[in-house]
Amino acid sequence: MRLDFGLDRSKRLVWPPPDLRANPSFCLRAFLSFHLLPPGTAKLCCWSPRSVCEGDKALSIYEAPFDELWNSRHMRDVRKAMVEGQPLEECRHCYEEERAVGSSPRTLSNNEWFRQALEMQGRTIESVVEEAGPTYRVERAPFMVQFDVGNTCNLACRMCNPSASSRIAADPVHRKWAPGGDPGELVILEGPTGRVRETVQRGLFPKDNHPQHVYLFGGEPFLIKEALALIDYFLDNDMAPRIGLGFSTNATVVTPALLDKLARFWWIDLHVSLDGIGPVFEYIRYPARWDAVAANTRLFLDRLPNAKIIVAPTIQAYNVLNITDLFRFADSLGVNFVAPKVTQADHLNLEILPVAARDLARRRLLDYVERECRPENRPTALSVAQRLEAIGDFVDAAQAARFLQFTQELDASRGQSLAGSIPDLAGFFGWSPAG
Repeated sequence: MRLDFGLDRSKRLVWPPPDLRANPSFCLRAFLSFHLLPPGTAKLCCWSPRSVCEGDKALSIYEAPFDELWNSRHMRDVRKAMVEGQPLEECRHCYEEERAVGSSPRTLSNNEWFRQALEMQGRTIESVVEEAGPTYRVERAPFMVQFDVGNTCNLACRMCNPSASSRIAADPVHRKWAPGGDPGELVILEGPTGRVRETVQRGLFPKDNHPQHVYLFGGEPFLIKEALALIDYFLDNDMAPRIGLGFSTNATVVTPALLDKLARFWWIDLHVSLDGIGPVFEYIRYPARWDAVAANTRLFLDRLPNAKIIVAPTIQAYNVLNITDLFRFADSLGVNFVAPKVTQADHLNLEILPVAARDLARRRLLDYVERECRPENRPTALSVAQRLEAIGDFVDAAQAARFLQFTQELDASRGQSLAGSIPDLAGFFGWSPAG
């Protein structure tokens, strides 16, 4: 059965597609990018809930050539549905984002994120689809491949979960709050990715038809030996000058040797995961230290002339009151902050906050935008304010109670204090440093 998701299905498109940017289902990611997971399985993108399958079986690059996944019946059906304007389960996240704030990774992919990729290749949205033709087979390797390289991580950020942090997986207090309940202590997911390097060496991508952007993320990539081995593989095979590397990093592990290697790639795209500054940062991103991470972020800027540095926060109850401090830090460095992710942990979502707290956060954002925000960052800052306004007077009392319980449990296990670290937030719940 087809899903609806509130899309206007009267605007069904025909071949060739007329205006793809106006199509409520179309996304360039299905034609230009692919997402690989530690077991070798694949998804349309990181927001998709479904693996690429043949029948009920998830396909894997360890069992089939890359092209059999990239041009599988599954992917060709997804492309066809998108061009025809049909809603897809894979894209539920973006449809919900568009209803809430008017934009999503889908719209940003079509209008901003892949603009440079198209220009580099001398292509347009229309030509990309026309190259695929009515069979929806894409002969070119995807412009970007994202590798999830496992969950090895040295931090246990409050909004994170065991599948993305080995430290949380080993923490019985934190891991029981994972979506769906305590999964038990997870095996570190680095092991399966050992096959990624072997598969690349066997010719995952032909040298004359390889991605131009490889994005490594999951846990902390600069701690994961297979991610580092992939960097060495690209350098040893003289592929670095033709490949841009991307990372999502917590900026706690930076060495001169690593920076020297990264400087040899075509370009570097660094998303630095920051959720506040000072005490707010240290409270959320335990046990990181703000001074060290801020210094490493500046080091990226100083040592990597080929890098685009982006501050990438996760908007949540813990940081929205003070998110403007982080935005000012990004402004001081002359860098942009990416459209912020919203936490997937229901007990940390913005709906748990009292209305007065959300109003204060929104006023702070609007004042920041009006008085001091860099023009490049205005749309992103405004999107957070719009999200707060869209919630209205609703307060999720059940999840608010869980927020307080989660906060108390983690504070006790970590020797932290919400009232001591984020007093304005604690005050809305009647907590004080003395209390």
